[in-house]
Amino acid sequence: MNELLDAAIEEIGRVLIGNKDRNTERVYLKNAIRHIREYGSQPQLDKRQLKMLHDLRANYRCHNNSAEWAIYNFLVEDEFGKIQNNDLFEVLDAFKKWAQEQEGSM
Repeated sequence: MNELLDAAIEEIGRVLIGNKDRNTERVYLKNAIRHIREYGSQPQLDKRQLKMLHDLRANYRCHNNSAEWAIYNFLVEDEFGKIQNNDLFEVLDAFKKWAQEQEGSM
């Protein structure tokens, strides 16, 4: 399952499991809604493209949230010369949206 949907389910589970105050429950439910909306706004990538997106996200986190280094390392180390332009554009577009959301949540 998609990591965004997993995250939404986890947030909903937090509301259902414990005795939390209303404000905490609202935060969890808002997070779940955000994850579901993000999932709905993502382009539908195939399995190979999802792996590329996962690798880009991992590179982003490993390189202090630097999109430039994430993309550079991804292209050089993992897939350089193997990716069709259309696949690359779709994956980079999904990565751009994800990275912008990460910047906004910091």
